[in-house]
Amino acid sequence: MSDDGLFKKTLSENEQKHTRQLLEIGISPIDVVFSRLSAMHPLDLQLFRQVSIQGGYLIVVRCPKASSWVLQGEFPAKPWAVKEKTGEDGTVKSKSGQCYVSDYDLMCVWYKAGNKLNKLFISAKNGADRGAWSREAQSFVVQLNQKLKARIQHGCQDDYVSEKNPGVKIEDRYAAFYNGRVEFLPNMDAAKRYYEMLGLEWLYNNVGVFDLKKVRNTS
Repeated sequence: MSDDGLFKKTLSENEQKHTRQLLEIGISPIDVVFSRLSAMHPLDLQLFRQVSIQGGYLIVVRCPKASSWVLQGEFPAKPWAVKEKTGEDGTVKSKSGQCYVSDYDLMCVWYKAGNKLNKLFISAKNGADRGAWSREAQSFVVQLNQKLKARIQHGCQDDYVSEKNPGVKIEDRYAAFYNGRVEFLPNMDAAKRYYEMLGLEWLYNNVGVFDLKKVRNTS
């Protein structure tokens, strides 16, 4: 990919500067482009990709706000306890004054055993807001967070089997990692098609509301 393709006129001055910085530290042009699309830090993209190869995992992540791209790695990811919404610039300040950046949300994690995908359930049991995870789930997230620039803050959204599950938005963007391949899914419909292509149930209705009936039917 040429530099002309990386420095399009539609990029802001800050985005162009950020692109140059990533290239200067050795990030490949293709990873820079995917990082820009997903707003995920390119080193985090590389880590998810490596983990998906090593463990045979399928990992689907809901991307942070697009405007947060240049700030990923500069501030910690917004934790679950901070309820304030991130602003247009992809950041939020807590009541104590700490600045956070829009975080990644795990949607689901599956692992391959033979020809079958098996779910790694990452959430408290019985739809609880808090509670112990399985040893496997805890180990998986702890190992990721040891290296991620933007640490995972909570369990998988698909696994939060509760009427309080916030669902998804039609315009949400996703990154899917599977056996070392990474795909950008630009909206909810694309994510739904990706799940269905792999034989997985999409647990949200056509406006993004979490559908408890679908969970019960697949349990």
